[in-house]
Amino acid sequence: MLWQNLKKIIRPTTDPTGAINFKAWGARLDAMQKMIANMPRTDNPQGKVGVVELNHEFGPKFIFRKFEKKPFDNAEGFIKGLEKRGFKIIGRGEFATVLAKDGSKRVIKVIRRPDGWINYIHWAAQAGEAGHFAPKVFSYKKIKGRKKDFAVAVVKRLKYTLEDAPEEHALKIIPSLIWRAENPMARQFIETLAPGLMDYLAKMAAQWKIPIRNFDFHDGNLMLRSDGSFVIVDPVSRGEDKYNRLRVGDLVPQPLIIRNVIARSYRHRRQCII
Repeated sequence: MLWQNLKKIIRPTTDPTGAINFKAWGARLDAMQKMIANMPRTDNPQGKVGVVELNHEFGPKFIFRKFEKKPFDNAEGFIKGLEKRGFKIIGRGEFATVLAKDGSKRVIKVIRRPDGWINYIHWAAQAGEAGHFAPKVFSYKKIKGRKKDFAVAVVKRLKYTLEDAPEEHALKIIPSLIWRAENPMARQFIETLAPGLMDYLAKMAAQWKIPIRNFDFHDGNLMLRSDGSFVIVDPVSRGEDKYNRLRVGDLVPQPLIIRNVIARSYRHRRQCII
């Protein structure tokens, strides 16, 4: 119907002598412009999202320009898109913003600038520390922004940071002890409050070849679960992200994957025998 109406409007009008009636032609052009202006931008004969445009390159001719899917401009645009879908910002640091819906057990971490965080997460997961001293991450993906690239990760939700923890919480002194990790008494206190943490810190220092005290251990990067267990969320604040996309299978220890495969094979074989 739209195309038929446009054809009626743009058909040349002539007087009895055969000359073009420019007044009538101008009136029809005005009517045509009003029709296009009042037309919904998604109205088209092919059921595609787009807009009708007038092309003057080869004379008056109407063309249909399909709307292309555009990537997000940058991390800020992605965050605004999440907020429109009901997500709320629950944390924001120098490199990343964390959003979640009320009552959700997972959060979305939008990494505005690469800082090597996913390298730490992947290393900790392969070491068997995901869900223990390191946060549990379900997926990670770099996104090609129109103006600037960014990354998005889905992470298991934690209760609060040490900064927000109650003043009487026993683990509140952990950051001060970590800064004195070379002191035998400080190490003993750390092991009493969080058994196994000193060994984990030593592995981190060996992996990144820096002293324990040089990690980014401020109160916002140290968190607590609802059961009171201690989590080192983001101790590395340097380097480029090594990975473009990670899924659950990439974020668990390799021996665990092998054990699961063997167990499934054994169950299948036993069912066949029975």
